Amino acid sequence: MVRRDSTGEDAVESWREFYDRSFGDVARYALRLTGGNRASAEDLTHDAYLAMVRAWREGRVDRLETGWLIVVVRQRFLNGLRSQLREDRRLRLLQGGAAVADSHEGTSIADLFVGLSDRERGALVLRYVDDLPVAEVAEALGLTVHAAESLLARARANMRRNRLEDRHG
Repeated sequence: MVRRDSTGEDAVESWREFYDRSFGDVARYALRLTGGNRASAEDLTHDAYLAMVRAWREGRVDRLETGWLIVVVRQRFLNGLRSQLREDRRLRLLQGGAAVADSHEGTSIADLFVGLSDRERGALVLRYVDDLPVAEVAEALGLTVHAAESLLARARANMRRNRLEDRHG
């Protein structure tokens, strides 16, 4: 365990020893969380160490402990999963609630917006990408709430129609 009261060369050497001693455990934990995805595990591991360095410098951490790093890895992993679930949900909503979970694979947001007006694209981005409530979308576009709801409905319908036309050529 390394204490915050270490200074100068002692602190640098303590950090090196801590890193060498803890890295294997943290990296293995991250690898298990990611199902063996080495790139994701490395990102999580390095993010955890970076978070610890920042916390140490800011005085939010008094001791260097492997458990602290493990918690950070777990939190970052779960945050990544939540983010991906939100993105999947947004894409499904943009596609009109398609039941097939992977129906958006290979489809970018730009592809979904082909053929929509600027106003329709703007409304969809504000609502489903920025996750604003309809009232805030209306305010941002200078519309009434009812007009914003209508615009969003038309935009979703146009997007679905365009996608059906693309599929059936």
